[in-house]
Amino acid sequence: MILELIQHDPVFLNDKKQLSVSTQLAIVLFRLGSYGSGNSIAKLATLFGVGDGGTVDRVTSRVFQVSLVSNQD
Repeated sequence: MILELIQHDPVFLNDKKQLSVSTQLAIVLFRLGSYGSGNSIAKLATLFGVGDGGTVDRVTSRVFQVSLVSNQD
């Protein structure tokens, strides 16, 4: 349901190559549902096969940005 609500947001529609919206949402939900060492950037990057050089933080920021915009409507 969340994916359906956010997948067409302009934040995901730019010229930069991005992970799929479903993968970005999965990363953020996993991150929010984890704590301690299970929440480390390196562990998330390995689990989802992404670079840990800021990718996880950018994805999290992007998904949160959509959430903020959606709540203003």
